[in-house]
Amino acid sequence: MSTMNTTQLPKHTRQKLVSFARLLVQGTPLEPMAYEQQLLQQFIDGEVSIDEMSYRLDQYAAANASVD
Repeated sequence: MSTMNTTQLPKHTRQKLVSFARLLVQGTPLEPMAYEQQLLQQFIDGEVSIDEMSYRLDQYAAANASVD
């Protein structure tokens, strides 16, 4: 199964996708924090794909996980 290269979507389409996702999580604990907002902007600008964002978020979460 092949995946779509989301960086090839037009910028306005990527913007609409991000706006919709932000609307869904607005006012909830899932609302994007600063680093996530930065990645979303990079996605809108076509600098990273959804797969790359996912990878970076996983790396960020692992590096910032608190040890109990």
